[in-house]
Amino acid sequence: MIFIPKTFYPLIAGFVFFVSSAFAGDAYTVAKENGALENTQVALLLLSGLIFVVQSFRVERIYRFILWMGAWLSPSIILRELDIDKLAVPQWVIWMGSGTGRNLIMGLGWIALCVLAIQSYSVWKGSFIRIARSRTASLMVAAVTLLLFGSLFDHGSQTDLAKFWEEIFETIGYSLLLPAAFFSTSISKK
Repeated sequence: MIFIPKTFYPLIAGFVFFVSSAFAGDAYTVAKENGALENTQVALLLLSGLIFVVQSFRVERIYRFILWMGAWLSPSIILRELDIDKLAVPQWVIWMGSGTGRNLIMGLGWIALCVLAIQSYSVWKGSFIRIARSRTASLMVAAVTLLLFGSLFDHGSQTDLAKFWEEIFETIGYSLLLPAAFFSTSISKK
């Protein structure tokens, strides 16, 4: 018998639901832009980002930037996933959420976090191996692997099923960010 941690039960249930919907002939509806899968992804990313922020105050100050990176990853991906320019929102929101505005805001955030990482490198460098072996790091690597695998479907055939599988792998990858956020306090010695 295969052991599956209870934290993965909702993930498995969601996967079964979406796959069964697709095989029932509704792959396009499930995987379309701003459809069920993309909305699920946005919800997962928002929740993960929020948990990373909350958890950042439960670790030693010197490690907070790592959790803030996890938190900043969420809006970075959300703004990539959502087609804000297609939503009925004011023009300034469209500017901030797409194109140059989005790239500028996200770039400045990542630069600030990298500066924090560089400034505190001498303090956290001795913990690098422990951080890299943490559950959070393992889950993040698994998430990135799934996202890369999903991107294979993005560049191939643009059939409904290819789009569906791309979105499924993205959804599973983003869902791994939730437990990564919950386990993120393990990077600290606290």
